[in-house]
Amino acid sequence: MRLAALTQWGYDLAGQDPDDALHRLDALADGDEKLAFLRGLFTRVAEERAPYEAIQRVKRLDRRLELEGYQALVSHWTGQSMAKVRDFRTFYEVLLGSSGVANDVKEAWLKAHRGHHAEGRMLAAMAGSMIAEDPEEALALGEGLEGWQREGFVRAVASQWMARGDREAAWEWFREQAEGVEEGRLSELIGQWYGRDKEGATMALGTISDPDEQLRASALLGELKAQREGTRAAVAWADALADEAARDAAHAAIYDATPRGIGAILNDDQGLLNVGHVMPGTPAEQAGLRTGDRLLEIDSGAGTFESLDGAALGDAVERIRGEPGSALRLRVLRVDGTVAVLDLNRQQLILDGESK
Repeated sequence: MRLAALTQWGYDLAGQDPDDALHRLDALADGDEKLAFLRGLFTRVAEERAPYEAIQRVKRLDRRLELEGYQALVSHWTGQSMAKVRDFRTFYEVLLGSSGVANDVKEAWLKAHRGHHAEGRMLAAMAGSMIAEDPEEALALGEGLEGWQREGFVRAVASQWMARGDREAAWEWFREQAEGVEEGRLSELIGQWYGRDKEGATMALGTISDPDEQLRASALLGELKAQREGTRAAVAWADALADEAARDAAHAAIYDATPRGIGAILNDDQGLLNVGHVMPGTPAEQAGLRTGDRLLEIDSGAGTFESLDGAALGDAVERIRGEPGSALRLRVLRVDGTVAVLDLNRQQLILDGESK
């Protein structure tokens, strides 16, 4: 009840004299009391003062209290509750990226934060809200930015442009800007694109002229395809690449992204390792490992058995995994109480279908 009263008090005082209201902060206890008072104060400031003036008042606060002031301003200007947000970046992305916020508010925000280390990303957030209707005006916001500020703007705008559906235009524009963009960013953008449009991202790979960037993009796409489309589909795609170096890079990434082991899923039952599932066609199935078997000991290839009793699940999995073709033996306790020793050879596991 006291906090609600403090919020109302801050609101009422700000209607009379915001500067006097700010001076009252010193008399309040740190923590919830000051935050409650500030919520009311800056809600009133957002309602009655010009946006630029309101932001400048927040910037006068102690850094520990700034976010509370921004929360009240952004909540009012966007009509969205930001009560649980404690992140400056979220505030400006929501404010500048919203098509429902008045332009004078956005312009005041950008003016008040000119020279800020995140200025490029702020401009990109605003451009993202404009890109669908007026790409030229949106892209013009980045004129004058240099260095890493320019790079941040270019990458962020391209990602937002793609997210809004016009992926090919965004990609062409991004490639035109690539000369001033850090190495690796083209492939990074293709990775983001892949999550929304597999065919488009794959098409974009063929438009990259820089050899090093093409290798990075080929490797990234190979990894993503192995993880999301399955090993067979990824390998078939890599085999079809015309460039030998890109093909090798993709195959290497697919190899690294694909599990190597025996094809069994293990469960930890109070320190006892049980087989939860055996994948069809894998070394585990071929050696006769069964769901419900308990792993007792392992010979990882050194010729001697070591106990798995009490071994952590992650440790046991790492000991079972290994390079394709390498041998191991497992001593297991069957559900019927018998003990068996199984000889297995690890292999690259071929996974089909999209991973979940």
